[in-house]
Amino acid sequence: LARVVAAVSDPREAASCAKRLTAPIMARAARHAERAKATGELPSALSAELKLLASAVRFLEFPGFDAAARRLATNGASTSSSIEHPALAALQEAWPTLSLFNDEPWRSVPAVADATSAVYQKALLCAKDKSFAFAPHVLEALAATFAAHRHPSCLDALGTAAEACFASLSGHEAASERLHAVFGEAFASCVDAAAATLSANAIEDAADVARALFECAHKLATFAPFVFLNATHGEDRRLACHTVLSVAVAALQTRERDAVRAATALLSMAAAPGDAASRSETWRAARARSVDAFFVSATTGEAVVSSVLRAGADHAPRHVLRPLAQFLFVLRATYGGVVDEWIAKTLGDASFPDANAPASAFAREAFSVLATDRAVSLNDGVPRAPLDARRWAAACVDFFMICRRELGDDALVAHQM
Repeated sequence: LARVVAAVSDPREAASCAKRLTAPIMARAARHAERAKATGELPSALSAELKLLASAVRFLEFPGFDAAARRLATNGASTSSSIEHPALAALQEAWPTLSLFNDEPWRSVPAVADATSAVYQKALLCAKDKSFAFAPHVLEALAATFAAHRHPSCLDALGTAAEACFASLSGHEAASERLHAVFGEAFASCVDAAAATLSANAIEDAADVARALFECAHKLATFAPFVFLNATHGEDRRLACHTVLSVAVAALQTRERDAVRAATALLSMAAAPGDAASRSETWRAARARSVDAFFVSATTGEAVVSSVLRAGADHAPRHVLRPLAQFLFVLRATYGGVVDEWIAKTLGDASFPDANAPASAFAREAFSVLATDRAVSLNDGVPRAPLDARRWAAACVDFFMICRRELGDDALVAHQM
């Protein structure tokens, strides 16, 4: 039926059909909620109805919506701004019931919270810039639910909302300031809650929360860098990005596959957001006091380098060894000699990477010299040219494998030729 609605050419009729499609789903959801509340049963039927709505809404993108709305406005049928996007029409039809599920006791049930977040994700992704007016209500609900119960799906939905809203923000300058404010408030609230959980418990015990936090921050850094770089949280109004990056560094000390992958991706993106982003006014204005201050600090910066090296050499999941090596190269390329000093200091520790299974002094010294461009050619003894990014990462991965006893010390010799 959702596919049929998506085939309706007149967006006004499509919006009406979307509401007619949504109404019976939400009526059933309300009845399931009443029954679950009366009987004390798990609300599995309720979450199933919400998932059904999410799966239907995802078809309501209407890529030709703007053209159809302009055509109707040209014909005098209505103004383009007054025509409701079908996905947003479905969300607004569902909102009176969804707002009940944004409160207790329903938001404490993971299946219900996850399904509700899925509805928000699908609707905002379809509506894009047509959702600007409604997005604050969704963000408020997501932030409140996450603060109360730490459901990772809330952070997933917040990241998706950032992608949906800010990727289509061009030409909507009037909405920009308001969106930055509401996303900043939601991000700060979520960072407060996530940091409290991850500092009170081992990251391994809340690995999915950590993963969702890093992926949400990554999307904000990509699509809403002003929010990522400037949002503050807590009583001391600390930069939220500093808190998230610190948690990401801590996550590198675990063996959690998804959390380590997401942490590495976030740290890499923060250190090197790309040429286009680096040239933007937003990054130029805020980078020095935000990510640069974090990576060059004698405390946090050295901890980043040490954590990356120890993770790669000892316990990090195999699939992130190359991303870790690439991130370390990016740090060297971006911040220069201070990173080389921290590499040499970390590798100078005789207990590296673990006191119970230290790497050989030969391997540590050989890679330290190679990694910091102090190597000389074994062929003729002259200083060798610095390794390019690809070869540097390859040498770093080989060093990690040596530390893990999967390669012999002589594996570095080829990189010194």
